Amino acid sequence: MSFNINNNVIHSRRDLRSRVITLLLLLLAFSVDIVESSPHVYDLVPEVTLSQPLTIRWRYDSGLSLNLTPAFDAERIYLPLAGGIVVALRARDGQLYWRSEMGGELSASPVADGDQV
Repeated sequence: MSFNINNNVIHSRRDLRSRVITLLLLLLAFSVDIVESSPHVYDLVPEVTLSQPLTIRWRYDSGLSLNLTPAFDAERIYLPLAGGIVVALRARDGQLYWRSEMGGELSASPVADGDQV
């Protein structure tokens, strides 16, 4: 009698597995139909134009460096360098406007507005 119970348990497990697999296949088939009939996300989003990768337009070579942030205004970039030197460069093409040796070491980044540094 225990053999019949174990045999029934084995058959019921196989039957359960079979039903679960059938259910999963039906769900998969149904979900594929839904995805194919629904609008795609990229159809709903307006076209986006991505910018080009950044390129280096100019470079200012100097043997002096300092880990301070440059300041800038609409036309110039004020670059702090080691030895208390600040250079003003034209933002458009990197041409040197002026160079100032203040002496000592700079301990803070410069600040610029339309009139002064």
